[in-house]
Amino acid sequence: MQNYLSKKLFTHVIGNDDVQAVSESRIKNTPLTNEIINDLLTALSSKQSLDVTLACFFASSLDISKLEPHFINQIVELALHILNNQQSELKSSAVDLVIKYRKYIPSYRNIMLNLLKDEDDATRGKVLASYLTFAHKNEFEPLEPFENDDYVSEIAMGSPLYFVNRNDAFDLIEKITGNKFDRFEILEKSSNGKEAYMIAWAPFHYWKNSFWRKFFRKK
Repeated sequence: MQNYLSKKLFTHVIGNDDVQAVSESRIKNTPLTNEIINDLLTALSSKQSLDVTLACFFASSLDISKLEPHFINQIVELALHILNNQQSELKSSAVDLVIKYRKYIPSYRNIMLNLLKDEDDATRGKVLASYLTFAHKNEFEPLEPFENDDYVSEIAMGSPLYFVNRNDAFDLIEKITGNKFDRFEILEKSSNGKEAYMIAWAPFHYWKNSFWRKFFRKK
């Protein structure tokens, strides 16, 4: 159950503190008042992790066009502060805010490039999913370390384990380079001994080292 600050925040939207009844669209369509924004800023500054997590969800669901510039700046400042928190849950929540408010963060690209190497699986996954929002045109090199990413998970209930980030990065490289590499799966072990499937990156390496690679940047 959420704490007092986030209870108060969500009460503005639905009249009670049942956070499960709140959707992104409902928050987006809520008329904003100074009281709501002030309660949001207070919750984002809370020392209670659950308050901060729910406040991040609330802030990332807002219609930015309805916010005053000074409120945007305050939200961005708090988001960057939360991002430096060592708790993985809070860092992952802050990533949503950073992505949403990226237009107002001059260092957005550098922040995201650093987070691609973050120790937290959820954080890396979110940053990877938004890669095209900060990558330069035709830039795939920051994705190459994901060939050895250790995060494994089911992709459907009861499915085998997969190296999810490895496969997602491979898909992005295909999209960026305009290639359709031959695909086949191999079974590998993670650093903790779990066996999981991954798309083999050998066809990518073959292309990267081939004669045709030198024409890529000329597109």
